Amino acid sequence: MPPSDTISLLKAIADPSRLKLLNALRQGPQCLEELAQRLGLAPSTVSFHMKKLEKAEWVFKVKEQYYTVYTLNGDRLNLRLGELIDQPQTDRDAQQERLDTRRQNVIDTFFDRQTLLQLPVQNRKRRMVLDVFASDFERDKEYTENEVNTLIRRRYHDHCLIRRLLVDAGDMERSDGIYRLTKTPDTAPTYTSKNKSETTMKDTDRKKQLKEQYKMRQKTAGVWKITCQANGRFLLGSNLDMHAPFNRHRAMLTIGSHRNKALQADWNVHGPEAFAFEILDSVQEKYEAGFSLSRELETMEEKWIEALTPFADQWYNEHGRLSQ
Repeated sequence: MPPSDTISLLKAIADPSRLKLLNALRQGPQCLEELAQRLGLAPSTVSFHMKKLEKAEWVFKVKEQYYTVYTLNGDRLNLRLGELIDQPQTDRDAQQERLDTRRQNVIDTFFDRQTLLQLPVQNRKRRMVLDVFASDFERDKEYTENEVNTLIRRRYHDHCLIRRLLVDAGDMERSDGIYRLTKTPDTAPTYTSKNKSETTMKDTDRKKQLKEQYKMRQKTAGVWKITCQANGRFLLGSNLDMHAPFNRHRAMLTIGSHRNKALQADWNVHGPEAFAFEILDSVQEKYEAGFSLSRELETMEEKWIEALTPFADQWYNEHGRLSQ
């Protein structure tokens, strides 16, 4: 049934008086005056509501001498909710087409050919990526853990993570070391290459895709150190995202605008070749219940502050605070 028809039908009965009138007509055809007397309503009120019901074809009316007799439309009354909310095939096809387009956009963003570049953080997108991995398995076939790992590694290096996500999401079940696929993805994925010679993406679309990948990438937090090898002094710092902290500090030092004046002064005197940049410790974001990347970083910071406190006189850090 078209949505417009459904809305008209439901609007027509969205009134207590009209519901009472329909219920009264279930006992048989009645004239307007009988309905008014039965329900304690004014004839003009009954006439107003019956016009609404007649327009939506909930009732039919016929003239019998001087009276107007109303009869309930049994076909309308017997409609099921499923029939009311059911949409035409064209609407369902359009919805499926939009869903397929969104799914393909996610695959194009996170896959290069058949290799997963980065696991999405958002649950809806991660669900679509897991469907790709599930499509590699056959329904009702049993797999050992090694076989599952081998199939997953064809697309992504962290087979343990993907295997666990497939089980947690209900795509696969595990029993006595044997894995079985529990549901089959709706559609098989197709892939596009990220190579320049093969892509047909416009520059704007490509930039949008790269931005999406950057947002969805798995973060790595860590503790780092910048050391002046000429005098042994060092700056200790930490970041929740270790994507490019050294590039930022090196750029500020190069243009002479670093916030740490002592470090900047030594850079100016000894030059960039006298400085070493190193990551002391790091931890990668995990998609596990209870895991907190910031909490892990705090523990890591405390460990390294304690370990390097004996060398506090060599710190560039002001007031013992770690740099960002």
